[in-house]
Formats: sequence, structure tokens, C-alpha cells
Amino acid sequence: MKSMKKIKRVQPIIKLKQTRVDNEASILAEINKAKVAAVAAMRDSQRQYMIGVDELNRIRTSAKRDNIVTIEQGLDHVKSLWYAHYRKVQELENKERAQIARLNEAERELKAIERLQERYTIDFKKETGKAEQKMLDEIALRQFVNQSKS
Repeated sequence: MKSMKKIKRVQPIIKLKQTRVDNEASILAEINKAKVAAVAAMRDSQRQYMIGVDELNRIRTSAKRDNIVTIEQGLDHVKSLWYAHYRKVQELENKERAQIARLNEAERELKAIERLQERYTIDFKKETGKAEQKMLDEIALRQFVNQSKS
């Protein structure tokens, strides 16, 4: 029963590969969570920037131009925040792509080992079937020999 030994040797490897797939998936989930938060922050700063631009344009067209420099500086700050969030989203998207590639590789490795286990299981069933058939043949032969002696 060589196939049974092979199956037993493959089972810990499958557990290890499954653990790796689970770990890679959890890392991907964390990256996705961070990306969602970064996109929300980027959109919020973009919205603030647009509101600030509207306010600045309103002040520029009015006769009273108090605090225009302060508003422009605040707007520049919001714009730099928006750009920082944009870069963070880009960085997270790159990490996400790399993590998806790692997850896909881990899944391919797991599937390869599972296919190997399936082959070993098929071989084991064949071996078991042959052994059972041989035993049945021997029983039938003994019964035939015992009947012919009688």
C-alpha cells in the first residue's frame, strides 16, 4: 500500500499550503481595507478642495477680498493632502496587485498538491481493488478445490 503512505505524506503539505493561502488572503483583505479608507480620505480631501475652489472663486469675483491669501494657502494645503492621499491609493493598488499575484501563486501550489493527492487516492483505490479481487479469487479457488476433493 505505497499509495496510502504517499497520501499520508501529502496531507501535511496540503495543510501547510492551505495555511499559506489563508494568510495571503488575509493580507489581501487588510490591504483592501486600507485602500478603501485611503480612497475615502482622498475623496473627502478632493471634496474639500472643490469647496475651497468655489469659495475662492466667489471671493475673487466679489468686491470684498478679505483673507484671500489665507484661503489660498489653506487651499494649497488641502490640495497637497489630496495629492498625498492619491499617492497612498496608488501605492496600495500596487501592493494589492502584488498580493493578488502571491495569492494566485499560493492557490496554484495548493491545487497542484491537491491534484497529486487525488492521483494517489486513485492509485490507492486501484491497489485496494486489485487486492480485494485477488482475495476473492483465492477464496473462490479454495472453495473450488475443497468441492472437487469432496
